[in-house]
Amino acid sequence: MGLGNMGGALAANVLGTGFDLVAHDAAGPRHTPPGAVHVADVAHVARPADVVVLSLPDGTASEAVAREIVAAPGRRSTHVVDTSTIGVSAARSVAPLLAASGVAYVDAPVPGGVAGARARMRAVEEEDRPSPIGAATGALWESFAAAEPGADFTRVFPYVEGA
Repeated sequence: MGLGNMGGALAANVLGTGFDLVAHDAAGPRHTPPGAVHVADVAHVARPADVVVLSLPDGTASEAVAREIVAAPGRRSTHVVDTSTIGVSAARSVAPLLAASGVAYVDAPVPGGVAGARARMRAVEEEDRPSPIGAATGALWESFAAAEPGADFTRVFPYVEGA
């Protein structure tokens, strides 16, 4: 979700690891990388995708898309990885909205901007206590590392209020 400068670079990296990619951008299909399937709306991403990756301009957009994901009829998605730089407050608003519908949320902003996205860098912010979000983070952390050997991962711990 979101194929601007950052999201486009991330999408290209996903395709490069051999995963299938269903993509959507509010501006239309013009930024869809070759090999990805562009779909008309958020629901068409949430139906076939186990994991939805967001790369959106702000917390308001992340929350709006999260609402569309949970409302999607026939939704398959069980995890949302938010690579948008939205801040702790926004992430803490989005997480319970998704959790109420059984969707785990991982706040994973990309360090280094577009260059960091192209270099496959990740930062995963997580809580310092056991939680469904922390469990999802661990599982996704391992799958990212397995899918992208040699990628630069930064694990940010703990998740601090007001940071």
